[in-house]
Amino acid sequence: MKRALFALVPILAVLSASPSNAQNAVGIFGTGSNHKGASEWTAGGGVAIRSRFLVFLGTEFTAGYRYDNYYANGVKTLKVEQVPFQFSVLVYLPLGPVRPYALGGGGYYYTRSTGQGAASGEFRENKWAAHAGAGMEFQLGPKFFLHADGRYVFMNLSTVNDINAILGGDQKPEYVSVGVGLNWQF
Repeated sequence: MKRALFALVPILAVLSASPSNAQNAVGIFGTGSNHKGASEWTAGGGVAIRSRFLVFLGTEFTAGYRYDNYYANGVKTLKVEQVPFQFSVLVYLPLGPVRPYALGGGGYYYTRSTGQGAASGEFRENKWAAHAGAGMEFQLGPKFFLHADGRYVFMNLSTVNDINAILGGDQKPEYVSVGVGLNWQF
């Protein structure tokens, strides 16, 4: 019974949203990311769909591209490319044209790892991972807003673990992503 009531809470929140609080948006974003133990940041980006059902509650779906380079003993051994599909719940603190938020969710990551040198070859993995972070939206006018956020992705990749074991590396596939995006409200 408790589970049924718990499941009804988000449904009732969506149904009770007034049209003045509802907001849908599509946008593009660019990111910089850095995996745990890396010395370099790499670029990425993608598209986003955001919906806000209440003044304080919304969702986001993103699809993008990112990559990381992994090194062992100063030599590049692995390039990891990912196409992440993330779903997040956003909890806002509505302060007018500036809206800070916390976010959390999960994602599916299509991953292609290309080994170099002693670890040559191409490997593909499909992974699920959780993420959490925070950010801000900045209203630019009646139809556009910017968002800026950071998120930590709790990733685990067998190719990175294998390279670390074989070549003595200590880098982790978990990563931080910092992004900025432009969104159009409709």
